[in-house]
Amino acid sequence: MKVFKFGGASVRDADAVRNICRIIEEYAGEQLVVVVSAMGKTTNALERLLALARAKKPLAEELNPLKEYHHDIVVNLFGEGQAMDWLMPWWESLEAACKKAPEMDHNEAYDNIVSHGELISTTIIAQYIIFSGIPVAWIDAREYVRTDGVFRDGTVDWEVTRRQLKGLAVEPNIVLTQGFIGGTAEGKPTTLGREGSDFTAAILAACLEAESVTIWKDVPGILNADPKRFSDTVQFDSLSYHEAAEMSYYGASVIHPKTIKPLATERIPLYVRSFENLQLPGTVIGDVEDVQLPPTYIVKEDQALIRFGLKEFTFVNEENLTRIFLTVDKLRIRIRMMQNSAISFSICIDNREDQVRSLLKELQSHFFISVHQPCTLLTIKNYRDEDIRRMLADKEVLIEQKTERNFQIVYR
Repeated sequence: MKVFKFGGASVRDADAVRNICRIIEEYAGEQLVVVVSAMGKTTNALERLLALARAKKPLAEELNPLKEYHHDIVVNLFGEGQAMDWLMPWWESLEAACKKAPEMDHNEAYDNIVSHGELISTTIIAQYIIFSGIPVAWIDAREYVRTDGVFRDGTVDWEVTRRQLKGLAVEPNIVLTQGFIGGTAEGKPTTLGREGSDFTAAILAACLEAESVTIWKDVPGILNADPKRFSDTVQFDSLSYHEAAEMSYYGASVIHPKTIKPLATERIPLYVRSFENLQLPGTVIGDVEDVQLPPTYIVKEDQALIRFGLKEFTFVNEENLTRIFLTVDKLRIRIRMMQNSAISFSICIDNREDQVRSLLKELQSHFFISVHQPCTLLTIKNYRDEDIRRMLADKEVLIEQKTERNFQIVYR
């Protein structure tokens, strides 16, 4: 069995959906589990819809364009006049979720609304695959990927998830499901963290003992930098699990941070390949030795640098650090960089308004806190001194940190 994952860019329009179908046809004789994200920028649109719903404002300015976007894809795929009643329940469910949003916890409302992106995209794609003459089974990931009740960052219950997936009969040979989403024991939808569809693919592969996972992207493989930012990028032919895990930890967008661990544990190779050119071999992550790796540049924008100091200007000790870490853990905040001195402690986190606000509320009575936002975090793995000099030019550096292999700065 192989697990394939297709992200938003690979399902952004009708031609992209046709291309997915062609790729699946190449493997029609094999057992496949196909994980699909929301189409294009649908998740962003649903986040804006959530904001309107929470503020009890009219939804039409976001909901109508979203419906039109998907309707245009459906018409392009199936033609005018086709009965498409199979999509209506999701629009009705989305509108019902929006009506409930003002009375719900923000994060629960988020998962309730945003999860519709994947449900809608996979419904359209499943119907088109069937329309193309290929048998496929559509399943609801919320019923198979069991998580706890922490919304927007659900923790997987591996025992229950494995048990439920073991009962999944792969008949026909192709199963299609959603990335990014799961469900609680009470049947509430959850999400696995932004861009979590990669993680879904790893969960399914580990639980189903798949032979491999392939993530199909709009790049030829894993590069040492974002080609939109850097002109002289280099592609990796292979990476060890360890190196790939470090890259994802520091924020490399090509792979979700949680993806590597379950694959490494089960020794399942991960391929990153181009959906635009199937002839390219891509990059494989697995049991390989990393030799003479080039510098890797990882840029994370829209970060918040938060500095904690004691109000009485005494030293930051273990008791103070424990208070900060316990609060960060409770709020499910991801620290991307941290640095301490005798009188202050600094962390760099994603600039999520709700998390920053909650962190300040919890700790402002104990610390003097300053916040720099938005700012940018740059990590250079396997750096050379000339790389650092070049990247520091013309930047207002807020903090920097250097270890034997990694260099990081937060700048504005």
